[in-house]
Amino acid sequence: IDRDFGTYSEREAEHAMLNEPVGAYVGCVGIIFALMYTSVYNDAQGRQSEIRNALAQEAGGVHTAMLLVRTLDADDNINKTRALLLFSSYIENLATEIFFKSRKAGQHEQVLQSSIESLYAAVPFLAEIASDGEGDEMDRVLIQRVVDALNRVCEARHRRVSEERHSVSMMTFTFLTVLAIFTFYGVAFLQMGTGGLTSSLVIMAGVSLLMSMGVLVSCSDFSWHETRIAM
Repeated sequence: IDRDFGTYSEREAEHAMLNEPVGAYVGCVGIIFALMYTSVYNDAQGRQSEIRNALAQEAGGVHTAMLLVRTLDADDNINKTRALLLFSSYIENLATEIFFKSRKAGQHEQVLQSSIESLYAAVPFLAEIASDGEGDEMDRVLIQRVVDALNRVCEARHRRVSEERHSVSMMTFTFLTVLAIFTFYGVAFLQMGTGGLTSSLVIMAGVSLLMSMGVLVSCSDFSWHETRIAM
């Protein structure tokens, strides 16, 4: 019994001697990984929120412009209809852009070049309505609000496109991956006294690190599959 107790005590002493430097290493690497991961994750989440808000402001601004044009007291329904058709074409182009982006296609680049121009192409038609002699003062106020709405749509679009082009750099992602691997191997070297407990700890650490990197990858790209335009 004394011999077994002595062997057990020696084994515990060996585990303690091994776990002390390994634990310090895992704690240091784990803190660096956690800080880097939190920063990148918050940045990715903020970018997704900015894209979502800009897209809502973009579609909502066009909807507001359409409602204002419909309230114009204009006998010239041709110019009014042309302006509304241009706004409708913008919404259709935006829906097409989202459709292609949700399927990782590249055809949306042509939509990006043409759709923004269709908004301001309606301004000459609105100017004709403002000078038709019927309710000019009210028409000018409403048309000015329409132009203000179009400017907000343009700003929201530029902000959205700018955020879409940002992504997690390959160097940052590689550094996080290396830190995750180092943390995993550090946990694998820990000795918990029994093989089953050590294996469980290693499995939990591996699954946690793998899922955390998967979440980061999913957040780095905006999910267009669930994006819909409501008008």
